Amino acid sequence: MVNTHGWEKTRLADKCDIVTGNTPSRKVKEYYGSNIEWIKSDNITDAKTLTTATEYLSEKGEEVGRTVEAGSILMTCIAGSLRSIGNVAIADRKVAFNQQINAIIPNEQNTHFMYEQFRLSKDYICSGVNMALKGILSKGQLSEIEFVFPPIDLQNQFADFVAQADKSKLLLGKVVSLGHVPK
Repeated sequence: MVNTHGWEKTRLADKCDIVTGNTPSRKVKEYYGSNIEWIKSDNITDAKTLTTATEYLSEKGEEVGRTVEAGSILMTCIAGSLRSIGNVAIADRKVAFNQQINAIIPNEQNTHFMYEQFRLSKDYICSGVNMALKGILSKGQLSEIEFVFPPIDLQNQFADFVAQADKSKLLLGKVVSLGHVPK
C-alpha cells in the first residue's frame, strides 16, 4: 500500500471495534422468527449495502445473537472460496449476523471511506488467508492488518466524491436504458 503523504498507518483494531457474529442454537426453535434479519455471507455481494436476509431471528434469538447498528461494515471472513473472503457491505439497518462475518464498527472514521478502502484492498486483506481446509480470516488477523487513515476531513471529502460519482453512474445508466445515449 503506497502512502506518499505519510498519513497514519495503524492496525484496524486501533481505529475500530471488531465483532464476530454467531449462530443461535438451531436446537432452540424459539430463536428463529421474524424480529431481526440474520445476515449471512451471501447477503454481502457487490452492492454497497446488504441484501435482504432470507432468515430472521426472534426476539429471544436477537438476545443471544450478535447485532450491529446501521453504519457498521460487515466483512465475510470465513468461506470456501478466497473470492468471497474480504467481501464487504455497509449495514443500512440494525442486523444480526453469523460467525462467518466480522463487523467493523468505525470509531471516528468515515464508514464510506473505510468501505471503499476495504473494497479496493481485498487482495491485501486476503494475503494472509490460509485456504488449506476452508478459508479463514480470523478476527485476530483482521485486527492486526494495517491501513492508512488520512485525516477525517479528507476521508469525508473522498466519501462525498464517491457518492457523487455513484449518483452520476446511476443517472448515466438511466439515460442509456432509455436510449438517450449522448453522441
